[in-house]
Amino acid sequence: MTVRPAPPVRTFGEHRHRRSSSHARQTREAPGPARPGGRLPPALARVVSDPVLLRRVKAFIDARLADPELTPEQVAVANHVSTRQLYRLFETEGTTVARWIRDRRLERCRRDLIADGVGVGVGVVGARWGMPDSSYFSRVFRQTYGCPPREYRRAAGVG
Repeated sequence: MTVRPAPPVRTFGEHRHRRSSSHARQTREAPGPARPGGRLPPALARVVSDPVLLRRVKAFIDARLADPELTPEQVAVANHVSTRQLYRLFETEGTTVARWIRDRRLERCRRDLIADGVGVGVGVVGARWGMPDSSYFSRVFRQTYGCPPREYRRAAGVG
Protein backbone atom coordinates (compact mmCIF):
# COMPACT_ATOMS: atom_id res chain seq x y z
CA MET A 1 0.00 0.00 0.00
CA THR A 2 1.36 3.37 -1.03
CA VAL A 3 0.92 6.30 1.27
CA ARG A 4 -0.05 9.44 -0.50
CA PRO A 5 1.07 12.71 0.98
CA ALA A 6 -1.68 14.83 2.47
CA PRO A 7 -2.78 17.78 0.33
CA PRO A 8 -1.26 21.05 1.43
CA VAL A 9 -3.34 22.97 3.89
CA ARG A 10 -4.02 26.51 2.83
CA THR A 11 -4.26 29.15 5.40
CA PHE A 12 -6.89 31.84 5.13
CA GLY A 13 -4.36 34.36 3.84
CA GLU A 14 -3.11 32.07 1.08
CA HIS A 15 -6.62 31.38 -0.12
CA ARG A 16 -7.45 35.07 -0.11
CA HIS A 17 -4.21 35.85 -1.94
CA ARG A 18 -5.04 33.43 -4.74
CA ARG A 19 -8.50 34.94 -5.19
CA SER A 20 -7.23 38.48 -5.11
CA SER A 21 -4.62 37.82 -7.80
CA SER A 22 -7.27 36.52 -10.20
CA HIS A 23 -9.50 39.44 -9.22
CA ALA A 24 -6.63 41.81 -9.96
CA ARG A 25 -6.18 40.19 -13.36
CA GLN A 26 -9.90 40.63 -14.11
CA THR A 27 -9.80 44.24 -12.93
CA ARG A 28 -6.82 45.06 -15.12
CA GLU A 29 -8.58 43.63 -18.14
CA ALA A 30 -11.94 45.25 -17.42
CA PRO A 31 -12.90 48.20 -19.57
CA GLY A 32 -13.35 51.53 -17.82
CA PRO A 33 -11.62 54.74 -16.88
CA ALA A 34 -8.79 53.02 -15.01
CA ARG A 35 -6.96 51.76 -18.07
CA PRO A 36 -3.25 51.07 -18.50
CA GLY A 37 -1.40 54.25 -19.30
CA GLY A 38 -4.06 56.36 -17.56
CA ARG A 39 -6.04 56.85 -20.78
CA LEU A 40 -9.75 57.44 -20.59
CA PRO A 41 -12.27 55.87 -22.94
CA PRO A 42 -12.95 58.20 -25.90
CA ALA A 43 -16.50 59.09 -24.79
CA LEU A 44 -15.34 60.07 -21.31
CA ALA A 45 -12.28 61.88 -22.66
CA ARG A 46 -14.61 64.09 -24.72
CA VAL A 47 -16.56 65.06 -21.60
CA VAL A 48 -13.37 65.76 -19.64
CA SER A 49 -11.80 67.98 -22.29
CA ASP A 50 -14.95 69.65 -23.60
CA PRO A 51 -14.16 73.39 -23.67
CA VAL A 52 -17.76 74.30 -24.57
CA LEU A 53 -19.10 72.42 -21.56
CA LEU A 54 -16.47 73.99 -19.32
CA ARG A 55 -17.43 77.51 -20.48
CA ARG A 56 -21.10 76.73 -19.97
CA VAL A 57 -20.49 75.40 -16.45
CA LYS A 58 -18.34 78.40 -15.51
CA ALA A 59 -21.00 80.81 -16.82
CA PHE A 60 -23.63 78.95 -14.80
CA ILE A 61 -21.50 79.24 -11.65
CA ASP A 62 -20.68 82.93 -12.23
CA ALA A 63 -24.37 83.74 -12.61
CA ARG A 64 -25.10 82.13 -9.23
CA LEU A 65 -22.11 83.08 -7.06
CA ALA A 66 -24.33 85.05 -4.69
CA ASP A 67 -26.30 81.90 -3.80
CA PRO A 68 -24.77 80.48 -0.59
CA GLU A 69 -26.46 77.14 -1.36
CA LEU A 70 -24.60 76.68 -4.66
CA THR A 71 -22.94 73.25 -4.62
CA PRO A 72 -21.09 71.10 -7.16
CA GLU A 73 -24.05 68.71 -7.12
CA GLN A 74 -26.43 71.50 -8.18
CA VAL A 75 -24.02 72.58 -10.90
CA ALA A 76 -23.80 69.00 -12.22
CA VAL A 77 -27.57 68.49 -12.29
CA ALA A 78 -28.18 71.82 -14.01
CA ASN A 79 -25.59 71.01 -16.69
CA HIS A 80 -26.73 67.40 -17.24
CA VAL A 81 -23.48 65.71 -16.17
CA SER A 82 -22.60 63.54 -13.21
CA THR A 83 -20.77 65.06 -10.27
CA ARG A 84 -17.75 62.87 -11.10
CA GLN A 85 -17.71 64.11 -14.70
CA LEU A 86 -17.89 67.68 -13.41
CA TYR A 87 -14.91 67.13 -11.13
CA ARG A 88 -12.98 65.52 -14.00
CA LEU A 89 -13.80 68.51 -16.18
CA PHE A 90 -12.23 70.84 -13.61
CA GLU A 91 -9.20 68.57 -13.17
CA THR A 92 -8.10 69.82 -16.59
CA GLU A 93 -7.99 73.29 -14.98
CA GLY A 94 -5.88 72.02 -12.07
CA THR A 95 -8.60 72.67 -9.51
CA THR A 96 -11.89 71.32 -8.18
CA VAL A 97 -15.40 72.66 -8.72
CA ALA A 98 -15.79 73.64 -5.06
CA ARG A 99 -12.43 75.42 -5.00
CA TRP A 100 -13.21 77.25 -8.25
CA ILE A 101 -16.54 78.46 -6.79
CA ARG A 102 -14.80 79.62 -3.62
CA ASP A 103 -12.00 81.37 -5.53
CA ARG A 104 -14.47 83.18 -7.80
CA ARG A 105 -16.43 84.34 -4.76
CA LEU A 106 -13.26 85.56 -3.07
CA GLU A 107 -12.20 87.47 -6.17
CA ARG A 108 -15.58 89.22 -6.33
CA CYS A 109 -15.32 90.03 -2.61
CA ARG A 110 -11.81 91.41 -3.09
CA ARG A 111 -13.00 93.71 -5.88
CA ASP A 112 -15.99 94.89 -3.85
CA LEU A 113 -13.90 95.58 -0.75
CA ILE A 114 -11.95 98.14 -2.76
CA ALA A 115 -14.87 99.49 -4.82
CA ASP A 116 -17.44 99.85 -2.02
CA GLY A 117 -15.24 101.79 0.36
CA VAL A 118 -15.69 101.92 4.11
CA GLY A 119 -19.47 102.34 4.03
CA VAL A 120 -20.13 98.61 3.54
CA GLY A 121 -19.04 96.14 6.21
CA VAL A 122 -16.72 93.26 5.44
CA GLY A 123 -19.35 90.70 6.47
CA VAL A 124 -21.88 92.29 4.12
CA VAL A 125 -19.46 91.99 1.21
CA GLY A 126 -18.87 88.31 1.99
CA ALA A 127 -22.59 87.61 2.32
CA ARG A 128 -23.28 89.39 -0.98
CA TRP A 129 -21.13 86.79 -2.75
CA GLY A 130 -22.43 83.65 -1.06
CA MET A 131 -20.26 83.62 2.08
CA PRO A 132 -22.67 84.56 4.87
CA ASP A 133 -20.42 83.27 7.68
CA SER A 134 -18.09 86.23 8.29
CA SER A 135 -15.52 84.21 10.27
CA TYR A 136 -15.23 81.66 7.44
CA PHE A 137 -15.02 84.48 4.91
CA SER A 138 -12.23 86.22 6.86
CA ARG A 139 -10.31 82.96 7.32
CA VAL A 140 -10.34 81.91 3.65
CA PHE A 141 -9.69 85.49 2.51
CA ARG A 142 -6.59 85.60 4.75
CA GLN A 143 -5.43 82.20 3.45
CA THR A 144 -5.83 83.35 -0.14
CA TYR A 145 -4.62 86.96 -0.03
CA GLY A 146 -2.29 86.93 2.98
CA CYS A 147 -4.24 89.33 5.20
CA PRO A 148 -7.76 89.74 6.61
CA PRO A 149 -10.33 91.64 4.52
CA ARG A 150 -10.21 94.79 6.70
CA GLU A 151 -6.44 95.03 6.39
CA TYR A 152 -6.67 94.42 2.65
CA ARG A 153 -9.15 97.29 2.36
CA ARG A 154 -6.88 99.57 4.43
CA ALA A 155 -3.78 98.61 2.43
CA ALA A 156 -5.65 99.47 -0.77
CA GLY A 157 -6.12 102.98 0.62
CA VAL A 158 -9.87 102.73 0.98
CA GLY A 159 -10.29 102.87 4.72
